[in-house]
Amino acid sequence: MKNKMANSNNNRIITEAINNYNRYRKPEAVAELISFKDNKSIIKFSGHFRHTCCVNDYFDDFVVECNNKVKIKEIKEKKEFYLVEFSPIDK
Repeated sequence: MKNKMANSNNNRIITEAINNYNRYRKPEAVAELISFKDNKSIIKFSGHFRHTCCVNDYFDDFVVECNNKVKIKEIKEKKEFYLVEFSPIDK
């Protein structure tokens, strides 16, 4: 039961972070939830930020939107977007 509650809480954190992230960064950068499974989330980042310097700062900004409760596990660069996997910070 504890794992289900943690999973639900992390899903809420990610959803709220996406809404806040897009409110302030869209259309330059747009975050979209692709999947949420086993406490890991895959977020698609698209927008013009891909053509600027400091691309990773946009992913770090998402961590901040999550109140630093997640960490970046993997970044995959695609032709038109990035897929970034986030997982909760181990306590």
